[in-house]
Amino acid sequence: MNKVMYGENRRRGGRNMLCRLLRSGRWFLCLALHCSVMLPGFASAAEPVPATAQCTDWNNSQGDIQLKLPASITIQPSMVDIPPIPSVTVKYKCSVPDSNNHTVAIVSLADAHNLISSLKSLGLTLKMTITDSSGGAVGHWTFPAPGGGGGIYPEYVAIGDSYKGNDGTGERTMTINATLSRNPSQSTRPGFYAIPSLSAFRLKPYYNYGSGPFLTSPAIRLQYVPTCFVRFQLDKNNINFGPVMTTDVDSSFSRRDNFTVTADVNPNCNSGQFGNLLGGYTPQLTGAQTYYLDLPLKVPFTLQGGGYISGNSILLYKQGTLTKNGLKLTITDPDNHPVKFGEIISPDAQSLPGNKLGEFSNGNFNAKKIYNVKLSATGEPALTGKYNAQVLVKVEYY
Repeated sequence: MNKVMYGENRRRGGRNMLCRLLRSGRWFLCLALHCSVMLPGFASAAEPVPATAQCTDWNNSQGDIQLKLPASITIQPSMVDIPPIPSVTVKYKCSVPDSNNHTVAIVSLADAHNLISSLKSLGLTLKMTITDSSGGAVGHWTFPAPGGGGGIYPEYVAIGDSYKGNDGTGERTMTINATLSRNPSQSTRPGFYAIPSLSAFRLKPYYNYGSGPFLTSPAIRLQYVPTCFVRFQLDKNNINFGPVMTTDVDSSFSRRDNFTVTADVNPNCNSGQFGNLLGGYTPQLTGAQTYYLDLPLKVPFTLQGGGYISGNSILLYKQGTLTKNGLKLTITDPDNHPVKFGEIISPDAQSLPGNKLGEFSNGNFNAKKIYNVKLSATGEPALTGKYNAQVLVKVEYY
């Protein structure tokens, strides 16, 4: 029998043998002492103890955490720093059913090898830095790992301040920052590699222990495209609106014309060596789909002379002067989106539908767009004399 039952068997006349040694004035104290021995487990049983070691989001869900990556990243020959990847924030909490100290970890999984294989093929380096709202440990990862082995090192990174298992981390926020870069001195062959949606990482209560949500990445294309890859042409190089009578220039005056921009692949680029750019790419995974080059095209319109830019229009000068002649020029696409004049940096391209020509995608390498040109009045007095504006049209990928 246990000690509690043994104490019961020693009772005589309703009194405990230990208590018989005390005076009657201490019976209450003795009884209280006896009760504390009889009921040792009740106080600890009331304490909440986590059932399993786990990490969840703030809503107690272990659903996948989606990393926000662009659908495609195009690398140009002189490019060292790739356009920035948006930061990802992860709201989480972890606990372990013990009283030990632990540190949250992100563990790499087998899918990370597919990521590394694609990065190596394009001569790219992916660096990840993971910080936590609790402070503490900062995680650093470099893929492929330095040294040329191409493996995954370290296998996991510790994140944030340590915590006592039973107490848990409380609600924390993790921030994941990633950068892509390449060494321009290394030769890179044209080609593209598609990384399917992967579950390459997992959040754990501590290194490789317990359960937690997967960190998944969407399908992404990494593609190296030579600068000369795209060839384009205009169906006309000159638009002549003819003579304009100053008496005709009022608020209703307008003359219209159009031109067509067509783009395809330049067969003479890179001596015709394009790797798999013109074909498909199927990752070496069971049931993987075939991916094709995804190359959005933009059309910058750069004013070379004959006026100045005002909003989405060119205010024309009287030829040979810097004097406005009362006319303006606008260019729009078939959906009446005005084009922006001037150079276009890649982050702006998606927000400028008028300057978007189309894309090479799904094995199609032709893009065409008709642009409408409108000559109209500015509202200022019209001046007699010739006018002549020059606009440089280019096609670029981004």
